[in-house]
Amino acid sequence: MNNNNKKQQTKEEKIMTFTKYVRTTLLQIADKSIATQQMKYMKQVIHFHGLKAPKLNDCFKNKIKINLLKEFPNKDNSDLKDQMDVAFELLKSKYSEEKQVGIKILNFNVKKIIPKRRASTKKKKLNAKEENEENNNFTAENLINEIEEEIFKQEHVYDWATCDTLSSTVICELIKRDENLAKLLKSWKDSSNLWQQRSSCVSFVKIARHGEFNDLIFDICKTTVKNSERFVQLGTGWVLRELSLATLDDVVKFIKDNYSYFSREGLRYAIEKMDKKLQKELLNYNGEEGNDDEMVGSEEEELIEDVDDEEEE
Repeated sequence: MNNNNKKQQTKEEKIMTFTKYVRTTLLQIADKSIATQQMKYMKQVIHFHGLKAPKLNDCFKNKIKINLLKEFPNKDNSDLKDQMDVAFELLKSKYSEEKQVGIKILNFNVKKIIPKRRASTKKKKLNAKEENEENNNFTAENLINEIEEEIFKQEHVYDWATCDTLSSTVICELIKRDENLAKLLKSWKDSSNLWQQRSSCVSFVKIARHGEFNDLIFDICKTTVKNSERFVQLGTGWVLRELSLATLDDVVKFIKDNYSYFSREGLRYAIEKMDKKLQKELLNYNGEEGNDDEMVGSEEEELIEDVDDEEEE
């Protein structure tokens, strides 16, 4: 990345220069025909340059990330906030790939904001807030609050792929490192923004099966299940499906108690991992019979599985 005037640039100019570099780099390997297919698949709600996930991942790993660390080296965490600002600027883009690059920058910085703890360590540990204050002035709470204020409330998320990747690879990862952060998402269930409501559920999908946040998840779902909007319904069903692996009886009770609020599709998501007999019982719980023999899988789940595979590499 060439920049002969970077010493004269303000921080804001430097950030904008880098975001322009990201767009130029992506366009060099983009395919307009793929962009057309992607926009059709996503119902024209978001723009694409035309990069499939493997090519985007490779571009980020071998070009964008390397140059990000050169421009904002983060020595002693001094440039951590600048990297966060780059990520947020990219998340405000109208292009899906640029949003995904922003999310990737946030994701690899999660480890710097909250160093992952080792299970074998027995000595008393600082909580995440104290660790953050020791290491840098950009805390996990800052990040979650900025995602709420700058991204969701400013309506820079308007598709399920952006919502779910941000929720599962950034917010969820923060919660995994500090369970106290989970409570920050409780208020998201009351948001007027459907994607923030969905995120309050999806952020727990990868960890619900461990049974550590049962009460909080149920509390969130008591509100989100009452929203008839399709993507909130599916987010609710999705997290309940995973929670059923930890506490099946409680999930069944929740479904019965809130049966009138579920869409048929949301209900199918919620019961997908239950045995066939229980699935049939719940599908016909109100006396209705429908053609629900084929349980649906989710596009969203495939996305998160792809991200998990990438993180393991």
